[in-house]
This record gives sequence, structure tokens and C-alpha cells, in this order.
Amino acid sequence: MEAWRADVAPLLRRPPADDTALGHAELLTGADCVVDAWETTHVHLLPARADADHPVLSWLEGTALRPVRAALDAAGGSDFRAELGVRLAEAYPVRHAQVHFPFRRVFFVARTGARAEENL
Repeated sequence: MEAWRADVAPLLRRPPADDTALGHAELLTGADCVVDAWETTHVHLLPARADADHPVLSWLEGTALRPVRAALDAAGGSDFRAELGVRLAEAYPVRHAQVHFPFRRVFFVARTGARAEENL
């Protein structure tokens, strides 16, 4: 993916905190919040059809790949997508006509002021 590094690197986002439940809890308790934080990983079973793109590539089309497509010209975008598809197929192999795609989520609730006092 080196060929696209200069075009795509500015699109990378750094999380504002350690991107774990603990990281968010530490950041928010440092701001005097009462915090409940947890994380979970959902395993999405994505159907894989022989006549379609890799299912994780299709998943990314509506989210993470949108700014990449906007940053690259048509040929570069097509080449990037093709190489990404190969890498995703290696990382998330098709088994029994589906791909097991782990999708991690962090959740937190932070309370401040009088509402936080209710929970002490």
C-alpha cells in the first residue's frame, strides 16, 4: 500500500485517548466525571458470495473507504481497492461461505456535577 501512502496518510485519525474502555475511563475521570465504561467484540458473520467482492471490502465501502476514494483519482482508487481486497482476503478468509469479522466497540457513560453526586 506504499504507492498510496502520501495521498492516504493525511486521512489517518488518531484516537483522542487510549482506545480502550480503561483509556476512556481514565480520561473522563481526570475531568471529574463518574464513569461506566465497557467494551465488547461482536463477531459479524458476513455472507461471502463467489460472484461478489470480499464481504469486509463491501463493509468498508460505506465507511472507511469513502475518504480514500475522494483522495485518489479513479485509477488509483481502483488499484488501492484491488490490493486492499487481496489483503482482506488473507486477513479474513472465507470459511463455510462466510467471513467471521470481529467488530470491537467501546461504550462509556460519563456523569458530571449534580448527576454524578447521585451515584456516590
